[in-house]
Amino acid sequence: MRKPSLLIATACLTVLIVFLPPSNKAWLYKWESFLDSESLPAVTQDVSDEEESDFKSDSKVDTSKLTKPNKVQPAFSRSEKIQPIALAVYSQKKKPYLRLKEIEERLPVKARVDKKDGEIFLTYEQTTFRMLRDVPVLEINGIFIPMESPPVLADGEVWLPVSIVQQVFRQQISVSGNQAFWKENPAAVPAFAEKKNVSAFSVHQMSDYLSFLKTPIQGAHVSTRMSHLPGAPRTYRNGVHEGIDWYSYGTGVQISKKTPVISMADGIVVRADHDYKEMTVSERQRLLARGRDNNGQTPAYILDKLRGRSVWVQYDKGVLARYVHLDRISKEVKVGQKVKTGQLIGYVGNSGTSDGAKGNNRGLHLHLDILIYGDWFWKNYSMAERREILEQVF
Repeated sequence: MRKPSLLIATACLTVLIVFLPPSNKAWLYKWESFLDSESLPAVTQDVSDEEESDFKSDSKVDTSKLTKPNKVQPAFSRSEKIQPIALAVYSQKKKPYLRLKEIEERLPVKARVDKKDGEIFLTYEQTTFRMLRDVPVLEINGIFIPMESPPVLADGEVWLPVSIVQQVFRQQISVSGNQAFWKENPAAVPAFAEKKNVSAFSVHQMSDYLSFLKTPIQGAHVSTRMSHLPGAPRTYRNGVHEGIDWYSYGTGVQISKKTPVISMADGIVVRADHDYKEMTVSERQRLLARGRDNNGQTPAYILDKLRGRSVWVQYDKGVLARYVHLDRISKEVKVGQKVKTGQLIGYVGNSGTSDGAKGNNRGLHLHLDILIYGDWFWKNYSMAERREILEQVF
């Protein structure tokens, strides 16, 4: 009876030694890796209605409301390589933000901010990231993607949403209360497709490149009036008309607030201003005055406001379309969702214009911007060549 018992005991001891050795480094490293890669705490940040109003771009921000990091360390697993860092956080609509300078210090990116235009640029190797204050869209090498929250300029500081650092730069950041904790990993920044160059295209090549686009208003043809073409002179907008205007006169169809605007191709919605609120006449005049005070150069972020209710759709081949001055937007059009050729985008309006501010039904038209990898498709062509391209496409 003793021999079987001895054999069983010996076998059990052997199993323990072979399969669960306490000194097995691989086993320990596996657990250490598991602890270091645990999911971070959920983002939770509260903000009062008063704080939200203070964060509007045209309001004076009370810097006393900026939350300060305290000395309490988070309950992260310890790591000799990467330690969590506490940062100050500011919130808009319960979304956490980080200072741009903190991001630039911790990632291999270089930042450039044009405060007059409201433009923010980040560069990483061959990749350029472009953002515009108050606009929830990020441009990466000429391709546009939606942002959860827009970048904000407040009291000389540039603030970017934590979600961009998490999703685009693949960094591990958690927010709890009034603190943000960042487990730095500069190597996690992914590679992006390079921006393509179409600047050397001939008129025929550009027409062929854009030939997949359909007319945005059924039955209409593009207007050939000089004032409706891209590049036409304007007293504001930096002195130039950026897109294509579709009015009743010049397009062959009667246009009203019941006129549907349809998608020109299959694409992805990157912006849809469902919550747009029309400016008053005085508000619009103040925006225009800022352009006059800036040597006649209307800042980019003000131009965006003057476009009124907009829908942006990213199409194939780097083509982005901005459908502008809309009266209303289809409920089916949502940010991040796909749209099909001919699908309803919204309806023609005059939002953002002087007539829109006055609340009348005058000046109804669709303003359509077309960019290719972030640049105007028309910038390297004469007015006659622009007209020729548009006539061939539409």
